[in-house]
Amino acid sequence: MSESEFTAALFIKLGMVSAIYVALPLRQAIAVSLVLIIGYRYIIATALGLNEMEAMDINTFSTNDKAVVNSVSMTIVSKSNKDHANGCFGTLAKTHVKMRSKIVKIFGDLYYKEIPADEAMKACLEFLPP
Repeated sequence: MSESEFTAALFIKLGMVSAIYVALPLRQAIAVSLVLIIGYRYIIATALGLNEMEAMDINTFSTNDKAVVNSVSMTIVSKSNKDHANGCFGTLAKTHVKMRSKIVKIFGDLYYKEIPADEAMKACLEFLPP
């Protein structure tokens, strides 16, 4: 995330909390702002039909030069049946939400947005010519 994106997201979040303190009495403002600060990612995810990204996934996708990230890639090199490979990957894509999701960024936070399993298979599965 660039510095300007971070600054814009921070100002939006601080503006929302400030508006709560202006609009509500102090006790209610404290309660609402705590719920908003702690659970805003879940609120946004629920409202937009997304899945929130866990902390370890965030570390994988937004990292710095000093972070240790283990990425996993599976490459099968064989003369296997394409239909069988499609079936195996299709089973994974239908079983695991992350396998059929794309990453979206809202207010500087990362979320998973589900896509159809067929679209995920086209994006992730590559067959080399014989």
